[in-house]
Formats: sequence, structure tokens, C-alpha cells
Amino acid sequence: MQQFDQRKEPTIEFPKGLHLYIFNDLEEIDAQIKCKEAIYYQNDDLWELRNDVEAVNTNAEIINTELLFWDAENKTIYSDQFIKITTETEIITGHGFESDERMENYKIKNISGILQVEEAQLDSGQPENETSDQDTIAPSINR
Repeated sequence: MQQFDQRKEPTIEFPKGLHLYIFNDLEEIDAQIKCKEAIYYQNDDLWELRNDVEAVNTNAEIINTELLFWDAENKTIYSDQFIKITTETEIITGHGFESDERMENYKIKNISGILQVEEAQLDSGQPENETSDQDTIAPSINR
């Protein structure tokens, strides 16, 4: 983690990636996001998550993209890049994505494909337990 407070736009950079947990008021995990590189823009309360971004919500839906923004102030998550969402029954692909920060009410802007799959073909939806030198951040979200 590298902090740059003296810049015009103060940032905290995570060049080795991070695993971000989003908690509800009951201190339960609502969603989690991991990536290989991240920048937090302190003045705007905005996260820029890059490179192999994977987000998982409480419904075990998995969102994969290369660039994702989390606007913590406005409680939204969005991207203008290619996106893949894996649910229990389908894989949806497209370009452009908007969601609430819990990643439960999402919209893909330009859907390019929907593939119906059987449950046995999908992963469990749980992030892999892997050893890495990523930072872990767990901000509390008040709803």
C-alpha cells in the first residue's frame, strides 16, 4: 500500500492488489471484491479496481471484469468495460455495468450473450482461498 497525501488528488494505491469486503449494519459480508491493482481516491471516496477484478454478492453471483469503479459516497458500482456475470443458472456477458454497492440490483448496458448452464457446471461461487500479498480492506457500510 502506498499513500500519496500531498497530491492535488490524494490517493492510496494498492499495486499488489486487494481483497475488499463490504459489510452491512449487522457486520455481515454483503459483497466482496478482489483485484490485482487498486487506487482509492480519497477526496471523491472512489475506488478504481483493475486487473482480474472479481466481485461476489450474497447470492453467490460472480462478476468478472478488468476495470470496476466503486463510488462509496453514492453507493454504486460501475464499469464501461467487458463484464461477465455468472449466476446459478446462466452466464451473462456484455459491455458496461451499473449496480448498487451490494451488487444485487445490476444492469448490463450492452448484453452480448446469455448462456444457460446447469448448476453442476458452475463453480461454487465462493472466492478461492489463495495465498497472496494483496491488502485486505474491510470498510463498514451503513445502510
